[in-house]
Amino acid sequence: MDHMFRDASWAKPTEHFIGLFTTLPNAAGTGGVEPAVTGYERVEVDVDDDAWDQDVDGVITNAAVITFADPDVGNPWGVVVGFGLWDAITAGNLTQWWPLSSNPTINDSDPGPRFPIGTIQISIP
Repeated sequence: MDHMFRDASWAKPTEHFIGLFTTLPNAAGTGGVEPAVTGYERVEVDVDDDAWDQDVDGVITNAAVITFADPDVGNPWGVVVGFGLWDAITAGNLTQWWPLSSNPTINDSDPGPRFPIGTIQISIP
């Protein structure tokens, strides 16, 4: 909102990465926990017009399937409760986060979690 209505401005990120949470961040966006196991990694989503569907009523959606790698044998990811959007594959700035409507348990024998087209919906409340 500061970017739109005040003097503050920022450069658009050059990369977006979707990551998963086993513990959600607090209201300040800190304290979130990602799976801390071998084989887990955030997934890059291009910052371009092809990666996100057109803004409709203030909402954009993912225009491509977002798929995480399969968990390594012996390294289950646990219960996934949410996901976030970062500007880097490791560390970086968490720019947004959301809880999931269901909380799947990702075992080491499961395929990598995926978000089908249109299931990530981003809006400014």
